[in-house]
Amino acid sequence: MLRVWFVALVGLVATFLVPVGAGSAAVSSYLCWGYDGCATAGYSHAGYKQASKTMWWRMYSGHNCTNYVAYRMIQDGYSDQRPWVGNGNATNWGIAMSSITDQTPTVGSVAWWKAGQGGTGSAGHVAYVEKVVSSTEIIVSQDSWGGDFSWRRITKDSGRWPSGFIHFTDRTIASKATPVVNGTPQVGQRLTVKGAKWKNKPSSYARQWYADGVAIPGATTAAFVVGPEQVGKTLTARVTASREGYASASVDTAATAPVVKGEFQEVSGPTLSGNAELDATLTVAPGSWSPAPADLNVKWFADGKRIKDVSGTELKLAESQVDARIHAVVVAKAPGYVKATGQSQASAPVVAGSIQFTAATRVRGKKRVGETLTATPGSVVPSDATTSISWLRNGKVVGSGPTYVVGPGDLGGTLSVTTTATRSSYRPATSRTAIGGTVTTKPVVTAKPVGRKGVAVVKVRVRAPGVSAPDGRVAVKVGPQVVRVDLVDGKAKVRVAGLKRGERPVRVKYLRNGAILRAYARSTVTIR
Repeated sequence: MLRVWFVALVGLVATFLVPVGAGSAAVSSYLCWGYDGCATAGYSHAGYKQASKTMWWRMYSGHNCTNYVAYRMIQDGYSDQRPWVGNGNATNWGIAMSSITDQTPTVGSVAWWKAGQGGTGSAGHVAYVEKVVSSTEIIVSQDSWGGDFSWRRITKDSGRWPSGFIHFTDRTIASKATPVVNGTPQVGQRLTVKGAKWKNKPSSYARQWYADGVAIPGATTAAFVVGPEQVGKTLTARVTASREGYASASVDTAATAPVVKGEFQEVSGPTLSGNAELDATLTVAPGSWSPAPADLNVKWFADGKRIKDVSGTELKLAESQVDARIHAVVVAKAPGYVKATGQSQASAPVVAGSIQFTAATRVRGKKRVGETLTATPGSVVPSDATTSISWLRNGKVVGSGPTYVVGPGDLGGTLSVTTTATRSSYRPATSRTAIGGTVTTKPVVTAKPVGRKGVAVVKVRVRAPGVSAPDGRVAVKVGPQVVRVDLVDGKAKVRVAGLKRGERPVRVKYLRNGAILRAYARSTVTIR
């Protein structure tokens, strides 16, 4: 095996034996050699090439492990004064600074070898830890008395592991602000961890949620939805920050309050459908909740009293429920949630059946102004149902009772009768009877003729119940002569000429006009 000898010395000359790795799992090998060689390979000397002629911490200048490491400590922000008094040999560093020396490698710490350990000589050796690959593998940069600057990889099982690590100015990721858990610790709620701040700008983060200090499997993101298995437990989140070449750091949030059960949110309530009638079936649609329940139970009630031994979404109505109002209560359940209830609207009172008309209502009388109409209700089942009569004009109620006097307001309209049958515990029934045709009025015509020589003058007057002044035409016939004229305010004066002497019959006919019926008047006149 090729061996390279170099010396590390502060104030005294000593040798440091370094074997080149042979490619086995146990490694102590060089990554580069010399200021320029390392720079070409991408490994920095941190400016020591130019600063090596200066004595740092009163160490010998030039190629010297202690001077190089002292320079790096000052570059990392440590004092330019040696932090102890006395021997500056590398072997004494860990002894003089035992209060900050341990077995944990960190980026920026000093790898320290006692004299004669790990292949070193009598003066020991120190190097700068550039990277912590793992707790058993590190990469260091170093200079050596009588040798040259280099970078080196060392594993713990190589036999070249340092005696310890001195922590002057470690390059570590440190928490500057503790993260907090945002949200309500309740089943179904979404929690987030936010607010962590770090020194040395981490490049990646890892998160882990805990319930009562035990890691929750799979809960490794910034957000966490609380599950039923966390009820009663406190939650924390751990944020771990990492960066290439730095030791990772973790910080925990404060614990939440114990997780409480979740609550359902009703999206839509239960609804009833079906006829509230004996032997019919009512059905309840359970409605919906968020989140969806794992289980739904239905309870039925009649006038607020639980109907025993009935479950499910359907209820066949029994005789005991007649006259009662029915409603359903739906109970939603899921592990980790407070059970929720939703109530449907109440049905109409349950009826024993519907009343049936077995015969139609009959109406007697004339649909004329001034006439009286009489309605006789048709028969119904059950026969002891109570019936009532309503009179309607053009579909609107204008009277009630068994009789109705046709009034002026009905003229020209259409009349009908509605019969309503009611009985306790039964659904009411209604029957409608139309009275065909429109309401009319019968006019009265009077004629007053006056005879003259060859001429008859007839005064005509038309009166009609419900009409103040009928209009229309009248035809006046005297003997063989006929004259037609229009009424004005229900009156007309008609002159019929060309008549022979003697007594002549007079006939006046009112010609029908809309709801006013045709009417006649007769008289005689003497022509001179």
